[in-house]
Amino acid sequence: MTTRAQASTGRRQTHIAVLPVLCAKLVLLGVVSLTVTVSACPPVVGLACLAILVLITGSALTQLLLGESRRRPMLADPLVRLPLTVVFGTVSLLAVVLALHFGGVRIGTTGVTAGTAAMGAALVIGQGMRRLPRFGPRPAELIRPALASSAAAAVLAVAVVAAIALQPKAAESYTTLTFADQSWLSEASQRAVAAEPVTVGWILRSFGYLPDPALTAVEVALDGGPLTAVAVVLGDFSAAAQPGDPIEISGSVTFAAPDSAGLHRVSISVYPHSKGALHERLPVTLTGWIEVAP
Repeated sequence: MTTRAQASTGRRQTHIAVLPVLCAKLVLLGVVSLTVTVSACPPVVGLACLAILVLITGSALTQLLLGESRRRPMLADPLVRLPLTVVFGTVSLLAVVLALHFGGVRIGTTGVTAGTAAMGAALVIGQGMRRLPRFGPRPAELIRPALASSAAAAVLAVAVVAAIALQPKAAESYTTLTFADQSWLSEASQRAVAAEPVTVGWILRSFGYLPDPALTAVEVALDGGPLTAVAVVLGDFSAAAQPGDPIEISGSVTFAAPDSAGLHRVSISVYPHSKGALHERLPVTLTGWIEVAP
């Protein structure tokens, strides 16, 4: 027969065994969340952190839904437990993505990681509360563990919020290129005389970055083949009138029209370069047609 003292001792031992595991999982969730959201971790580390989030969240959800393995012999089999953990963890991850979508929050690495970590923390705390004995310790004995769990959850929440706040906002930057003479767009082709010079003006607009005209390169192709005898005129950039407006660079290319009569395709590619950048940006290309009279 189990005495009251023995039952109290068993309950206390169960309680003592649950709390370190609970705190360890919460700390691990916080570390993983900070690793992904704050530091630019390599893809391998990111995948490992994602696996940890899925496993911790899925394990807690599996126990909350199906109960402990010692009460269900089938769940004690790792071949059954592990797939269920992965499935429930993946479902939790998808639930976070849907919640972010319907909440109007941008779906990205930071949001998904923070949401999954928060859900995992809530499920782990629920898992720890469920594992406590039905007739647990006296209320006075639960004050310290409750405060410890609440403090761990608060620290995790503050860490995630701080990580989100510290994330640099990525400014969208792109480039557009258009003809200075809109007749290249409104008309099917431009008339030219064989072997006579043809001048094509263009306007480059940069959004979100400051272009460097000195390092901007221009290439011209005629009927798919590059032209070498090209005169390039590249002006200085004009400052944006208001924040968010593009910065413009005007330029032109002059080359000799082909000797053969008919339609010829002209392609102008501009390779913009940001001030202070080590590499040039992706090129932008214009295509038009010139018609050489027979």
